[in-house]
Amino acid sequence: MIDFRQLKPKHFGHVVRCGNRHTSLLSRRRSFLAATWGGMLAIAIALTAVSTGAGEVPPGFVDELVFSGGDTDIKGLYCLRFAPDGRMFITEWRRGWIRVLTYDRGSDQWTLLPEPFHRFDTPDSNPASETARRGTLRSFDFDPEFETNGVIYATYMHDEDRRGYRIVRVQQSKDNPNRSDGSEERLFTCPFFADGAQPDAHNGGGVVVGGDGKLYVSFGDGWREETATDLRGFAGKIVRLNRDGSIPSDNVWYHELEGDLRAIVGVGQRNPTCLSRHPVSGDVYINGFTGRDKAGMFRLTQGAHYGHGGPSELGKRVPEWINTKMANGGTTWACWYPRGGTWPKEYWHNALAVNWMPKSGEIIRIVGGEKRPKKVPFATGLVYRGGEGVDIGPVAAEIGPDGHLYYTVREYGEYTDLRRIRYLGNDAAAPLVAGSSSTPPDASGVDTAPAMLDETRSLDLASYATATHGGNAERGRQIFLENDGLACLKCHQYQNMGSDVGPPLTEIGAKRSREHILDSILFPNKEIDETYIQEMVVTDDGGVVTGRVETEMEDQLVLVTAEGKRVKVVKASIEARRRARSAMPDDYAKRLSLDQLRDLVEFFATTGGEGSHSTYKKK
Repeated sequence: MIDFRQLKPKHFGHVVRCGNRHTSLLSRRRSFLAATWGGMLAIAIALTAVSTGAGEVPPGFVDELVFSGGDTDIKGLYCLRFAPDGRMFITEWRRGWIRVLTYDRGSDQWTLLPEPFHRFDTPDSNPASETARRGTLRSFDFDPEFETNGVIYATYMHDEDRRGYRIVRVQQSKDNPNRSDGSEERLFTCPFFADGAQPDAHNGGGVVVGGDGKLYVSFGDGWREETATDLRGFAGKIVRLNRDGSIPSDNVWYHELEGDLRAIVGVGQRNPTCLSRHPVSGDVYINGFTGRDKAGMFRLTQGAHYGHGGPSELGKRVPEWINTKMANGGTTWACWYPRGGTWPKEYWHNALAVNWMPKSGEIIRIVGGEKRPKKVPFATGLVYRGGEGVDIGPVAAEIGPDGHLYYTVREYGEYTDLRRIRYLGNDAAAPLVAGSSSTPPDASGVDTAPAMLDETRSLDLASYATATHGGNAERGRQIFLENDGLACLKCHQYQNMGSDVGPPLTEIGAKRSREHILDSILFPNKEIDETYIQEMVVTDDGGVVTGRVETEMEDQLVLVTAEGKRVKVVKASIEARRRARSAMPDDYAKRLSLDQLRDLVEFFATTGGEGSHSTYKKK
């Protein structure tokens, strides 16, 4: 990995090799806050420039690092899903943990909670076990009534039962929503066919609650093709259960099969790693290394033979719903973009399928609806060099509460990253300004590097250098006081208006130079008055409050948020606290034209300094 702390100003903007591609260092800049306080990680997602690599992401989108596996105690990320309340739940497949991250929209920060939601007893969680590519903890899904019952379904390989998977139900704790109550209810055990299937590969393990309210689980062939159609075991099969673990009597082969095997409703899968649910029809879709090119996406149909493993006593062969291969790699995951999301309408209800293999790195967009699916490239070449020197690529993806695509990146081993593809808008090709630094914070969690190096600033902001003079103060005052998109008065005081979250601006022109004023607008995190430093406080129930500390007493803090609200936090409930980024947005280069920026600087420079204005009353 590139150590940005060793780079000098002359290095910025040069072309460097990242993985297998040449790309601008500015476009590959990994800017993040990642500091561990007793196992707690606060993650700041940086605003980066749109990648210039050919075809990496569509115009208007940016691919950015959320956190690097080398800077956390997370090992081997795989499945991720978002709870109805917006929390991110994510699996460590080998260690067998489900972890929770909470999101603070105001600061755009994800916080990894130090203790896992639940620990499963997987083979790789036992130091005495041999490490292999086994499935261990693969997937999970929330009960449709999770908000009231707190139930999560998971599939994993238990250390005492390595010949197949357990399907279990875990319960969110009533005392702490970010922990389970520690118990597991085993709903079903699905051993692979003991005569041939191996437990260390082709495990499948997808799980989802379908639109019919039933629980669907997928299993791989155990690296032996004939087991996929052998009806004496669960290898290569699709299973359908009631959510209490009982077998529905309307399963297609309920009367042809016996015992637990009556749960089988499909055969002929090679390695079905993911199951997803269509947001409108509720139909279940299978993604995995099955079908042509190991990149088949199937619509789950009761009684289907999905084409792998030769002939079967039961099952009608069905074609792929779509083959997702573009350049390389098999399909490992798919999710569906929701109606009403922040991306353009043409993305609503599209499927986004992940093709994972070393040096593949594709996320494919599927358009045309369920009846006329057509694949088009979305993001390609998403291969990165991990901290252990291995190439890592996307393996699972979901849409977050902010409407953007989050995806886990890994290889077979434990090194892993979490990334996000974010939509910036049709004007995203214009120069972007990032106020965050290009270096990780120090051990205290405070970002100590300059916001941008001088030469970088000249590369990105050459046109803005002229904004220190030539503006119109009256127009600038109108922008400051009346532009709702800037909302300056939410944080700053001007004469008799505004809030005291940030420094007062009534006499800023008498105290600061024009260059300093411009710098402060474009790089709000470069220099912050100690009186107005923001802190992020994480409480033991997973709550996050970000604001300026107004008062601090022995037993409590009072913080003033960016909305001007005063929030009291009992100190005994604080799990971690740290310095946060400025509440002032760092994308004013996008929100303002050059002329507007020039007018704003002129207004501030003549406020209490070169000139003064009469008291202004907003109309």
